[in-house]
Amino acid sequence: MNPVEPDAGLTARVAAYIRGGAYPEVAAQAAGIGPGRLRRWLARGAKKGASAPLKAFCQAVKQAEAVARLQAEVAALKAKPLDWLRHGPGRPRENRDGWTAAARAERATEITEPELPWALVHELVTRLEPWPEARVAVAEWLMGTCRQEGTKDTIQVYSSGADETSDTGAAE
Repeated sequence: MNPVEPDAGLTARVAAYIRGGAYPEVAAQAAGIGPGRLRRWLARGAKKGASAPLKAFCQAVKQAEAVARLQAEVAALKAKPLDWLRHGPGRPRENRDGWTAAARAERATEITEPELPWALVHELVTRLEPWPEARVAVAEWLMGTCRQEGTKDTIQVYSSGADETSDTGAAE
């Protein structure tokens, strides 16, 4: 038997063998089709614009493989449910927990304030030098923010000529 394309009867036979548990190559050989021809038919049937018989054959083989896989999974589940859970489609994977993994609560995300842009803070305090009261008020507010964030940075409150810095932001 050397058909150019599969007919409906051949397609039905091959699909039935696969649903029964045979691998596609074995099913095709049992129906009189060699492995090379099977691969060509499947490749051509998967392409856009394939003839109706090739497209139907390709779809029937894929569906039969899925049915066979489903039957095997159901049989494994019934025979050894714990093995099926550990090693089957529900097993844990890198991107998801499996059905046998203990459920874990999502970790609460801590909301934190963004880190202060210290270059901007320095520029602000420098530009406020002509207005000492405003400079002290801004420095106190910024230092309060730093304490909440737990940083040890200091802000120079006094004029640029003074060496003093304050971690409280208040004049001493």
